Amino acid sequence: VWHKSLPEWFAAEANTDNAKDIIVQHIEAVAGRYKGKLHSWDVLNEVVKPVHQRPDGLRNTPWMELLGTDHIALAFNTAKRVDPDTPLYYSEFGVEMNTPEHQARRQVLLRLLKQWRQDGLPVDGLTIHGHTNASQAADFSPSVFTNFLNQVGDLGYTVMISEVDVSDRGIMGDYAARDTAVAAMYEA
Repeated sequence: VWHKSLPEWFAAEANTDNAKDIIVQHIEAVAGRYKGKLHSWDVLNEVVKPVHQRPDGLRNTPWMELLGTDHIALAFNTAKRVDPDTPLYYSEFGVEMNTPEHQARRQVLLRLLKQWRQDGLPVDGLTIHGHTNASQAADFSPSVFTNFLNQVGDLGYTVMISEVDVSDRGIMGDYAARDTAVAAMYEA
């Protein structure tokens, strides 16, 4: 379940009366087709967005407009029902850097993960997208990121890095200098 890449018909046809069915039917079709064949499922993607100024720190999305936060439990509970033996993950980006925006995202995400654990939501882990730029190396703190990952683990979640890329945009010099900067960021 994601707020992007929705089908063209979604905006015209989805409403508060059928949004639950849309989520359930989608998960039943996809997870049902691949039941037991995958390592894990990324069930829900990118719901944290503190700059949207919601009191809970979540993103304003079509799903949020139609179902509120109920779409979160609906997605995970449906996936668990359809493919009960495959681990279920929540997927998020923007938590690896040590900037105010990333700090806020980590705080909201930790609160969300704690709440899910308390509510008994069938979430096994967190997948993280790491989209960084070597020119921002000064904004990365390995100890801050490691501490966050440990906090997630302490809540009983598995952590996987599902996407990682480091751009050399903004790095001056020849290819060797840019490659060195990118390699240093990956190593950090």
